[in-house]
Amino acid sequence: MKQDYDSSASGYIEDSFEGISRQFTDVEILTTSEVNIVARAKRYGRWWLLKGLNKNVADGVAYQQRLRKELELLMLLQHPNVVATNELEEVDGLGNCIVMEYVEGLTLKEWLKNKHSREERRRIAKQITETVGYVHSRGVVHRDLKPQNIIITSNGESVKLIDFGLADTDSHTILKQPAGTMKYMSPEQQQTAVADVRNDIYSLGVIFSQMKIGYDAVIKKCLRPIEDRYQNVSELTDDIKRHGRNKARLIWGMLVMMILMLALLVLSQSIRFGEVMQNQTERQERVEVAIREGKDAIERETRTAVIMQHLDTLRSLRFLDMDIFNGINNSGPAANQYLESIRRNYSESEMEEITQALMTYNTVQLQKIMIQYNKLKQAYDKEFMQGD
Repeated sequence: MKQDYDSSASGYIEDSFEGISRQFTDVEILTTSEVNIVARAKRYGRWWLLKGLNKNVADGVAYQQRLRKELELLMLLQHPNVVATNELEEVDGLGNCIVMEYVEGLTLKEWLKNKHSREERRRIAKQITETVGYVHSRGVVHRDLKPQNIIITSNGESVKLIDFGLADTDSHTILKQPAGTMKYMSPEQQQTAVADVRNDIYSLGVIFSQMKIGYDAVIKKCLRPIEDRYQNVSELTDDIKRHGRNKARLIWGMLVMMILMLALLVLSQSIRFGEVMQNQTERQERVEVAIREGKDAIERETRTAVIMQHLDTLRSLRFLDMDIFNGINNSGPAANQYLESIRRNYSESEMEEITQALMTYNTVQLQKIMIQYNKLKQAYDKEFMQGD
């Protein structure tokens, strides 16, 4: 008995299923030039980039060869920073188109309008250099490197190199002509159709100068005449690495120098502090010696108030008034005379300190004399009052 099989299981080979179409849908024209038309469209639920020919030139054999040549070059390149290419396919309304991945992101020109640190810009420049180096290793010269043909992806900010419409290799013999964007083209590229990796190196120099990544010496060499320019990207990369190492050495050298200078500064400050402390100690000792000598001078004068010699007999107190007067009268001039004698040997601040100390001492001494005098006077008055 013949068994019937359910053919629905093989439905996945149909052009569409569950709302996902094998055909390109949601076609949106992005750019149109004299030669090309670029659009994006959906297939199997994801976006693709389609690059075809403008209807005005679509029938031209040379332009058809140019589109096929771009496909052949792109198929040589399999790198995460080069736009991935699938095939050349007939698309309704657009004709033959190169089908490529659609890259979400900004062109380098747009990306540079935003604020980025130098380290971020250098990271992107490094990716661009490595990508161009890979392209050259596959025998391909891009010939139209410019910020508009470099995409910075919104997913992780990595580089995608696009638009190989003017790219060339030595193996291709068709469509040999000068080409590129004037602002980024090397002088010799404007005159010759021969592809040379040094053409791209010149363009890198222009791009890097716009990115403001530093490396001025490296950029200048990129822009030299072709014979003096970097001969390949490896030389350029090595020079950038050397620049980085030299900068690191310079930074370390400056850091070591700063540490040494700081150490010397601390040492000199320590020495200076020690000297200041020593000077302060010596100054204090000098001041103390002057104060002691000044006190001795005051005491010599106040001894004329020989109160003690009157204690043996109160009847001689009548002689005490004159002694007291002489002691008080002579102590002040004695202090002033001493101060004048030492003034030339001491600073103004030192003299202020010595003067203050001696005036205070002189006042205390006179107060002591007066206290003793008053005691004796009271004792004298009491005795004579009792005698009377």
